[in-house]
Amino acid sequence: MNAIADRYRDQGVGSVFLYTHEAHPGEYYPHHTSMEQKLWHARDLCDKLGVTRPILVDALDGACHRAYGSFRNQDQDAFYQGLERNGPKAVREYRAAFG
Repeated sequence: MNAIADRYRDQGVGSVFLYTHEAHPGEYYPHHTSMEQKLWHARDLCDKLGVTRPILVDALDGACHRAYGSFRNQDQDAFYQGLERNGPKAVREYRAAFG
């Protein structure tokens, strides 16, 4: 997504990274229980992914996520890396639910 944002920036098109929640929480990145924790998770994820766009963090109750809908990750490799980043519990639960 950074490449797409960079390509169109000079044409006046803006792009942001919207951090909603951990879709598959695990031992290392558990379910959010505070905004402080959620902000830390968002910063850490963006650092790990090298996100260069501005970061918007959804409210703890997920208001933005509900308003825009739930979309699957486009990049499956990045999705599975995210599961592994979250911890073995996230990987186990995803595989149990979806194979």
